[in-house]
Amino acid sequence: MPEKLIQLVPPQVLHEASGKAFQLRLRHFFETYRNTDSLSPPELSDLLQSGVLEWLSDSATLRAWMWSISRLAFALRSGGVSIAVDTLDHLRVDKPHKSRVSELLYWQLLGIVVGQALHKGVSFSVSSQIPPPERIQLDKFGKLELLLDRPVGAYSLRCQDGVLIFSSPGMSLKLDAPSSKRTQNYRFTPLHWVTPEVYLAYDNDALCRPFFQPLPMLVGNEENRRLEEQISRCWTALNTSDIDGVSHVLALCESIIGLVSLTESIGSASREEALGLVFLPAGTDDINVGECLLHEGLHQLLFRIEEAADLFTPDTSKGENFYSPWRTDGRPLRMVFHGAFVFSGIASMHLHLQQSMNPDLKGSLEEAFRRMEQSALAMETVRRHAQLTPVGMKVAAAIDAQIESVRGQLPTNYESVREAIRKRPHDFPVLLV
Repeated sequence: MPEKLIQLVPPQVLHEASGKAFQLRLRHFFETYRNTDSLSPPELSDLLQSGVLEWLSDSATLRAWMWSISRLAFALRSGGVSIAVDTLDHLRVDKPHKSRVSELLYWQLLGIVVGQALHKGVSFSVSSQIPPPERIQLDKFGKLELLLDRPVGAYSLRCQDGVLIFSSPGMSLKLDAPSSKRTQNYRFTPLHWVTPEVYLAYDNDALCRPFFQPLPMLVGNEENRRLEEQISRCWTALNTSDIDGVSHVLALCESIIGLVSLTESIGSASREEALGLVFLPAGTDDINVGECLLHEGLHQLLFRIEEAADLFTPDTSKGENFYSPWRTDGRPLRMVFHGAFVFSGIASMHLHLQQSMNPDLKGSLEEAFRRMEQSALAMETVRRHAQLTPVGMKVAAAIDAQIESVRGQLPTNYESVREAIRKRPHDFPVLLV
């Protein structure tokens, strides 16, 4: 397993440091955007003065919301002539007046705050005169759908010991457990938790948006239940090693959405705009899902390192594209570096699974060799063209150590693996140059 990469920065330490940095970023965000046209409800000041920023924590849904607000604010400052469609592509606007967009964005924030309060067991209450949307996404808790009309009036949400009491004109409800409920007034759908840290986000409008992923996304409780079981199997198999930190890397994939293939194979993806959001292939075998899960976890790890420190000096080219062993098109140096980081870890994963003869995930020496060689090629490109910062040099050293660790454990199989690759040139063309 990718112990050299994990030892670079212990994921738990990085998670704590990232959480503190996010708190600072969150405060700066509200100082910048409160009372702007994108976030103008007067009730926002009362919400912020309630102390919510003391315990509100990082999440993919919160980051996606912040990204939408900042994009909308930028467009409005520019005159609002051309608001990018991806800025608000997740909103269901239920009233035709202009201020409704800002109101809906405010209610999205309330859903994030209330959901996290329920998830953490924090006591919290908030009231609003603004009619809520039909669907309220409660971050890390579930989705509440209001089935009655929602007139102007007093709306109250109170959280106490993980229980939500919601009052509105003509309706009152109590959610005392994260289980499915339906009445003539409302419907509640809880999250599908894969582990205590990771859930399926297929029903989260803020994350299931075309800008984040244009490929078809898997919906439906039954099929997502199967995907949940598959990810859980892979999670368990990947954590059978004695390497500390693997579970923390995987847990960085906080919100997972399944993708449906339009071709024979499909990969995975992460979104930096909503760090923690990961797309995994559905309807494929366990080894592919397991590899994609670790792949995205390592991307998430490096993304968080990048939030703390630059990897490249200002002298490094940002506009050029360079050869990448994993793509037919050129890629920026940053993503070539990311590829070397991630696939050196995948090489280690295949080697570990093959050596341990794991019955659930079967590793491949061919894949270990291929990913190792590809990562080495990518590092040659990075060193030839990039100027690395001290932190970037430490990341590069960890990648080199991971590559050498894999290479050092292939002595008896090295030539046989190379011969197997030579017999399949269409699968491994770049390694036969």
